[in-house]
Amino acid sequence: MRAGRPRRAGPAGLAAALDLIGRWDELAATQTAALAAARRLGDLNGQTHAHCDLGRAYVRMGRLADADVQLRSALRLREQLGGDGSRARIHLDISQLIHRQGDLPRALAEAQLALALFRSAGSAAGQARALNNIGWLYAKLGHFSQAVEHCAQAVALNREIGNRPGEAASLDSLGYAYLRLDRYSEALACCSAAQDLFLALGDRYNLAIALVHLGDAQRGDGHGADAQTAWRQALDILDDLHHEEAAGVRQRLAGVRPSAASQVGV
Repeated sequence: MRAGRPRRAGPAGLAAALDLIGRWDELAATQTAALAAARRLGDLNGQTHAHCDLGRAYVRMGRLADADVQLRSALRLREQLGGDGSRARIHLDISQLIHRQGDLPRALAEAQLALALFRSAGSAAGQARALNNIGWLYAKLGHFSQAVEHCAQAVALNREIGNRPGEAASLDSLGYAYLRLDRYSEALACCSAAQDLFLALGDRYNLAIALVHLGDAQRGDGHGADAQTAWRQALDILDDLHHEEAAGVRQRLAGVRPSAASQVGV
């Protein structure tokens, strides 16, 4: 499940850039320093952002217990400061954490809460991000028609507001939903478009995931050699990032169906 967050300026932009290129250890280090500085200054808003970015880094690194501490701290601070849009972003991050922990129904409930808060705040970008994550979770839960509906809404809204990272993420999610419905031509179109966007954006991790899904669609459509090429490209990226999801790609290349625990999807 990918957020498709737009790039930001200043220190927050550094955090987004490190996340984009998969330097999650550096992201954690910079945000630990940022959190310490914000505490010294009594800057509650700065502390909230640092907790959030640190939590996201820990989710990427598989340090889920540490991520939970950071995101819950961010939520407590944000509830003091107010702001539906800011609270919604944290609930969406918590949803992604819970998804990684394996509780999909609770992750879906958090994402739906985030969508309601984004609507209250009037944030179109936030609504698109939440719709994408809700659609992805519906797909993981086996509700594929609902997944297509929500992901298609996310694609349309991201295009309307010109959010290319969000468009890429929602196209990939839509492709995955089509894949699970055995609608391979539609899955191929979506995953190929997502791959092109992630490549242009320099988003290595999400490019790898889009390549995995593209390979899955190619295999389903009877193009086994193309699937192997896409999976090898994905594996090279995930190995370079030292990411745990490389295991599921190795299983695909070996002709073994990935385990149900794989976050990449099967």
